[in-house]
Amino acid sequence: MSRTMLPAQLLFILSLLMGYAPKPVISSVELELITRGSQKSIRMDARKTQIRINDDTTTVTTPAKYWKQVLKNLKTVKLSKLATLKTSSERSQVDADYITHVRVQTSAHLYESPQFDRATPPRELTPLIKTLIDGIPSKNQSAFR
Repeated sequence: MSRTMLPAQLLFILSLLMGYAPKPVISSVELELITRGSQKSIRMDARKTQIRINDDTTTVTTPAKYWKQVLKNLKTVKLSKLATLKTSSERSQVDADYITHVRVQTSAHLYESPQFDRATPPRELTPLIKTLIDGIPSKNQSAFR
């Protein structure tokens, strides 16, 4: 058995060493809102969107235009910095607003934002949150606004 590296293997190793590793693929995005008496979430991937409001769960097909917009919104957010985004979380600490956070699942890692008040998300996440809410059926949207 030969220990000689194939050209493709050598190129792959060199690309990793030089920082050209393939970007992880985003597999899903979740927006979760929690308060003492209520839990709501939107979990969207390329195929389906799951909407949970307390004990009721609805699953619908994800409209392609919304998934594309989610991916576009995420291009402006450095996922490795998601956990360090600046937030203001004061109202949720006294049950005056929902404790909210965003999770992004990639092929390599789960990224999670810090908790923030629903009414005042980090500015970097505002377009993403709007797209997630706009991407669910209109009858459910008011529960997340």
